[in-house]
Amino acid sequence: INQAFNFKEVFRKAFNGEYFLALLVGGLYSIGLSLILLPLLLAFLFTSSIIPFIAYLILSVPLSWLTSITSYTLMAMAFKEKR
Repeated sequence: INQAFNFKEVFRKAFNGEYFLALLVGGLYSIGLSLILLPLLLAFLFTSSIIPFIAYLILSVPLSWLTSITSYTLMAMAFKEKR
């Protein structure tokens, strides 16, 4: 049980340059995918049509899933390299 609370080891693995790079790339990737949806949201706001909003809702779910899978993969790769 002592190893579970070995904060020095946890912080050494968690706070390294590879993790921060993975977080940065994942964040930029998420912003980039969000910018793809921005025109649909703006079209909904500036028109009276509900179709762009429905398209936004339909596309936001798979793009959110793709972003989270990619971010977790990048962080797992950073952890694997540090082991």
